[in-house]
Parts: sequence; structure tokens; C-alpha cells
Amino acid sequence: MMKLIITRHGESEENSLGILQGLLPGKLNEKGRQQAEKLGQRLSKEKIDIVYCSPVSRCQETLDIIRKHINPSIPIIVSNLIQERDFGKLSGKSWNEINFDDLDIDSDENKQLGVESLGELSQRTQKFIDEVKSKHPNQTVLVVSHSNPLRMVFAHLLHMTFLEVLEKIKIKNASLSILEITDEAKALMINYTSYLVEIKE
Repeated sequence: MMKLIITRHGESEENSLGILQGLLPGKLNEKGRQQAEKLGQRLSKEKIDIVYCSPVSRCQETLDIIRKHINPSIPIIVSNLIQERDFGKLSGKSWNEINFDDLDIDSDENKQLGVESLGELSQRTQKFIDEVKSKHPNQTVLVVSHSNPLRMVFAHLLHMTFLEVLEKIKIKNASLSILEITDEAKALMINYTSYLVEIKE
């Protein structure tokens, strides 16, 4: 049985300003750094065998803080398969400027803008799941990623559509989700954030 521990990076300055980041690096704000500290303390209770992390710097910054609380010798694999969805020319724009319904349509306009389609996101996250299941069938794997690839990972593992995950599962900054995976996935916790309650908004 594989144990999959899934977390999202801490809050970035861009998150707090309502900016669509995509592959822009992003930088954790003070709240985000505190979240990563609390997350690291919570993860110190887990026996982690390997870490997969997005190459985008807000995830790398989160992992750097987490690593102060876990075994520093745990191997780390940086994987483009779990980087944030690429929003092309829309990256850096305010959420208020964007029609998110249009964003998820596989249209010529989105292709011209360089927006990664949901189909493309689905393919690469499925490839990631297949890789992890193949290489670490009896290990505990920590994944540090972003809201959109994590939504798609949940969609694949829990047999939901991306839209269903979007409607039913919040993926908050520095939240924790744990799944046990055999032939099927069993969710032990989803979007757990109780360790963050002491952090002021």
C-alpha cells in the first residue's frame, strides 16, 4: 500500500492580492511562511520516504521550510508533471479580469493565449500518478504542488471530474490531504488545516 501525502504551497503575495499566477514564481508572504512552518511541524509526525515537488519557486520555498522539520536526508524529486497549470498570457492578471468558465474551455482563443487545456493537465497528472504508483508502491510519498494539478490528481484518484472536485473539495494553502492507495484510493483526510488555526489572517 502506498500512502500519498498531498499539500499545497503556503500563501503567496500574489494569492493574497487575487492574481492568477500560473507558472510565475510567486513569493510566500509572512502568513505563507508561517503556514509552511506549521505544516512542517505537522509533517514531522509522518514517516516520509520520498518527496515530489513542483519546480515553481513558491513550492520550493514551502518545501525549504518544511525540510527543517523532517528528515533532511529524504530524497527530493522536482517534477514538471506537478507544476501549476500554465495560464499563458493570462498569468499575472487579476482574478477579476478573467472569466474562469471560458478558461476551462478548449478553444482556439485559449490556445492563442498559451493556456494549458484541462486535457493537457489531465494527461500530465495521470502520468505523474502512474509514475509514483510504479516507483513507490509501498512507500509514503509527500507531494508539494498547486491547486489545479492537485484538483486533477484528486479527480483521477477519486473518480471525479475536475468540475466536481472544484465544487466539492477546497484545496487551501498549506492544507494536508492523505490517501492510501492500493488498487483504489481511500481518502483518510482532505484539506485538513487545523494546525493553521493560530495563524492570524
